[in-house]
Amino acid sequence: MERQRVVSEEIQSVGYDVAHRMLEIKFQTIGVYQYPGVSLSVYHSLMEAPSKTECFKNLIKHRYLCRKVG
Repeated sequence: MERQRVVSEEIQSVGYDVAHRMLEIKFQTIGVYQYPGVSLSVYHSLMEAPSKTECFKNLIKHRYLCRKVG
């Protein structure tokens, strides 16, 4: 999945697969994680948020299952 670099203290890049509703996040220190079932609107909220880290903590973390990639 292709990811876009973002400006964030904890997140390096973010990708989204519309067909599979899969969010993929590469964190600065802990690697790449995928979050299935994430809506396109949540992805857009993350990408438009002034603080990607805060948005991730509020909208994604502990709300979606995740798996480490690689």
